[in-house]
Amino acid sequence: MKKTTDIDVTEWKKRRNVTKKCRVQTDIKKEIHAFLEQIKCDYLEVGMGEKNTLFKLKELWAYMGQNAPEAKKALKRIRKSQSMADYDSASREALEDFILF
Repeated sequence: MKKTTDIDVTEWKKRRNVTKKCRVQTDIKKEIHAFLEQIKCDYLEVGMGEKNTLFKLKELWAYMGQNAPEAKKALKRIRKSQSMADYDSASREALEDFILF
């Protein structure tokens, strides 16, 4: 028979692991966002133009989205985006929907 303190400790450890996992996911999502923003800025700086840059970013999302069925709706919005403003809002939504592990 377990003591109540044993149960509390076990539940606390479970919650701590879930919290830690969420924190790690948030950090990884921030890194992915920073990576995509850096690519976007570099392509625009080189003079590729908005349309070509948008095409390159859509290809990256197509690759990353292969393992993210939960972000299907947001990925469709990325594919359909015609401007950087549309792309930015859709990419933020896709990153929120991503489940990394």
